[in-house]
This record gives sequence, structure tokens and C-alpha cells, in this order.
Amino acid sequence: MTQILCKADALPQCPQFAGASELKIEAEEKLSWFQRCRRSKSLLVFVISIGAFLDSMLISTVVPILPQYIHDLQHPSHQTPALHFNDSFLSATNETRDSQQNSTIHSLQGSDFSHFETRLNETNVILSSTKEPERNKEYTEESTELGILFASKPFIQLLVNPVVGRVINEFGNRRMMLCGFVVMFLSTLTYGFGELYEVLLVARSLQGVASSFTSIGGMTMLADTFTDEKKRQYAMGMALGGLGLGLSVGPPFGGATYQYIGKTAPFLILCACILITGCMLAFTKQPSEAKKKKDGTKQTSMSKLARDPYIMIATGGIFLTCACYAFLETVLPIWMMETMNPTRFQIGIVFMPYPLCFLFVTTLMGKLCARLKRWLLTAIGIFLTGAPLLLFPFCTHTYHILIPSAIMGIGAAMVDIALLPEIAHLIDIRHNSAYSNVYAISDIAVCLGAAIGPTCAGFIFKKFSFVGMMVCGAVICFIYLPTVPLLRNPPVKNNLDTVQSKPAAPKEIVQNNNDYSSNS
Repeated sequence: MTQILCKADALPQCPQFAGASELKIEAEEKLSWFQRCRRSKSLLVFVISIGAFLDSMLISTVVPILPQYIHDLQHPSHQTPALHFNDSFLSATNETRDSQQNSTIHSLQGSDFSHFETRLNETNVILSSTKEPERNKEYTEESTELGILFASKPFIQLLVNPVVGRVINEFGNRRMMLCGFVVMFLSTLTYGFGELYEVLLVARSLQGVASSFTSIGGMTMLADTFTDEKKRQYAMGMALGGLGLGLSVGPPFGGATYQYIGKTAPFLILCACILITGCMLAFTKQPSEAKKKKDGTKQTSMSKLARDPYIMIATGGIFLTCACYAFLETVLPIWMMETMNPTRFQIGIVFMPYPLCFLFVTTLMGKLCARLKRWLLTAIGIFLTGAPLLLFPFCTHTYHILIPSAIMGIGAAMVDIALLPEIAHLIDIRHNSAYSNVYAISDIAVCLGAAIGPTCAGFIFKKFSFVGMMVCGAVICFIYLPTVPLLRNPPVKNNLDTVQSKPAAPKEIVQNNNDYSSNS
């Protein structure tokens, strides 16, 4: 006896559901223009991309502002010390004043003038020799405070991420992302009007909470809305493009506005943009077909993934590139102020080549990554991340720093574009295709790199100077390189279970009744 089974995936092909798509189209046509605009997927992608842009722009805008502001906050005025002269110099000046009053021209004797010049030179040498060590000590002490300040955001984000994931599952993506915009707005206001170090630390911590809500909520909303893999990849690529654009625009924007307008101005501009984007998100409505689907496949736990050495090698590369860039964010502005006396705009412009090259490489390396081996691409990227660290101490001008910064951006892009697919491949062949944990692993690696990098950079800079810190970062990258070839041919640990766990292709008609009975 032949039975006809209509599965869920084959419903549109069954006769009783032949007009389902037509009814859906007619229902959408009956919606007003206002309702169709609210349900627009393009508008949703645009809002989420702008949210990622503003989040990353706030992260990078403070990079050229905070080091200079904290230094000015702790040392509001450096008054020029008064010169203490001896009696011979005072008598010489009195003699000159008396001669000018009597309209009689007198000149200093050669011995008196040489004595005055000698004493003045000695005074300048003493002032300069005592000023430089004090200035270097001030910059070194400030590096530790800056490291703690920059690291507070990823540390808070690490703590909040697990809680945010559960809250989003309970209350929905859109509501929690709106909460993220509210917290981001409060954080930006605190940045703009905060004048104490403790207040800036609170603003940085609030920014970590906001980033957790906006990033997790936005990506989850895109994953729920776009069920087609190609459309989902395009939508998430747009969001990541906004993230990279914010990292590119933020430093020069912060440096220029801080130099020519003031500290409050860039944050007020960002507050206005955040408010407008939040209103646009409140206006949008997630499409009705965006529903969560429960996967029957049992996903591998995070603790089991953490014990996999190959996944740890892959995530270690992501962590390393992020930590090396965090080194520079914390200490490079201090070293520039100590050695080059740059303007605030120049401090911001040196960070621009990194995200620009990152965006450029990620858009062009997709086809090249398919041709090259991922482990080889990773090795080249890590080498290009560590080697430029040795070039920074030799830079004598602000614009010299642009070259190693650009090389680091190329290296980081090569690592990310190779290791993110490699992590998914490792989970495919070793951990029953637990795709949902891939984003958590990569996000944890990025947060750890952004948190540990500034903290270690401050202490290393204080202990071993800027040159020692750059050498330490390069040596760590070179030590990590021999582990990358292990990803060349990782062993298959659970391939049979992986194949069995994948659902079979849907069948419309099952003609063998005995086979169906045995399976049931």
C-alpha cells in the first residue's frame, strides 16, 4: 500500500497547499505602505548596520581622546618655572635700566656678558634635564590607568554576554536591542560630560553592556529574519561592514573634533545619531516569517569545545591579532606624545590604516582564500601581525606609523578570513555541527584579546618601556606560528555522528510501506 507523506518542507508542493504562496502575496499586497515599510527587511538590515557602525565608532572615537584628556586632567597646567639669577646678573640689569633712564648708552663688558650667558645656559640645562625624567615618569604611570580604562569594556562584555543571551531568548531580539541603544546613549553622554577618571570608567563599562545587547541582538535578529543562507550571509556582511567602517572613521573623527571643537562635541554628535537610529529601530517591525526554529540536533557544550586543541589553536589566532591591536590602542598615543609631540588629529589618524586595510583585504581575499590553504593564510597573517610591531620603535615621524599600522591590518584580515571558516569546519568534523557555538567562541576570543591586551600593555610599558613591549608582542606571535601547521589536516573525531546527525533530504512520496513501518 502506497502512502503519500507531505512533510513540512514539502508543504508548498502538495495540492492542498498549492495556493498558500498566492494567499501570502495577496495578504502582503493588502498591507498599507506604512506597514510594508515597517516590515521591510532592507530597512532592518540598514538599522542593524548603522547600530554596529555607531557601536564601533564609539569604541574607536575615544582612542585619540582619552590618553590626551587624562594627561591634561592630571596635569592641568605646566607653568614655566621662574629663573633664579645671581647678584651679578641683577646688578647688570639694574645698570642697564639706569643707563636707559639717563639716556646714556652703556654696553655690557665682554666678561660680564659671557658670565650672564653661561649662567643662563646652565639654568636651561638644569630645567630641561629635570623636566624630561619627570615627564617620562608621568606618561609611564598614565599607561597603567589607560590600560585599565580600555580593558574595562571587554571585561564587562565578557561577564554580560551569557546573561544577555538568555534575556534575548526570553524577551526577544528587538526589545533587547532597543535596551542596548538606551545604554549606549547613556554611555555616550557620560563620556561627553564626565570629567573624572572614575566617571570615564563607568562610561566605558556601560559601553560594554551596550555592545553586548546590540551585537548579540542584531546578529540574532538577522539570523531569525533571513532563513536563506546566501541572503543571511549578505545581511551579516552588511552589518560587519558597518562595524569596520566605524573603526575606520572613529579615530580621525575623534581626534579632529577634540582638537578643533572640544571633548564634548564628538560625543554629542554620536548621541544624536544613536537617538535617530534607536527611533528607526522602534519604527521597524520584524517580519512575521522570522520565527525561531528549534533544532533537534544536540549541540556540543562550550566546555567540550574548550578542551579541543585544534579549536583552541584557531581561536588563539583570533585572540592574538586582537590583543596586538589592543597593545597599540593603549600605549601608542602615549609613546607618540612622549617622543613626537603630535597634534590630537595626528594621534587619531595613525589608527586609520588598520581598519581600512582590514576592510580592503576582507572584500578581496574571499576568492584567494578558496585557492590557498587556510592554515597557510593564517600563518602569513600572524607573521604580518607580529613583524610590524618591531618597526614601530624606529618611527621618527607621525606619518611613518601609517606603514606598520597598514601591514597589521592586512595580517589581521587574513587571519580572520581564514580562521572563522576553519572553526566551522572543525566543528563539522569533530563536534556534531554545533554551529551556534561558533559565534560565541569567536566573540569570546575577541573580547579576551581586547581585555587582556590593554591590561598587559600598561604593565609591560611601565616595566620595560615601549620598545620592550613591542618586542614582547612580536615574540609571542612568532612563538605561536609553529602551532598553525597543525590545522593543515586535523583528524576527524566524530565524522560518523556528524553525518548521521544531519537531517535527510525531504521526500514528498514514500512508496515502500515496509520501510516506513520499520522506521516508525
